[in-house]
Amino acid sequence: MGKVLKVSISGYYNWLKAKISKSWLYNKKLSELITNIFKDNFESYGATRIKIALEKLGIISPNLE
Repeated sequence: MGKVLKVSISGYYNWLKAKISKSWLYNKKLSELITNIFKDNFESYGATRIKIALEKLGIISPNLE
């Protein structure tokens, strides 16, 4: 398997044992929220409108660029 994935076997097993990071969980939840906002608005919202919706929900800071 190491040859197919082009990684060391020990590296692969270390990756398997690793815990999920807080930043990965945050990004996953944020991605799901963005997808829901997009779908709930008939897939017509772009980045600017999605950003405004996230600001209204208090997810991101209004000063974030």
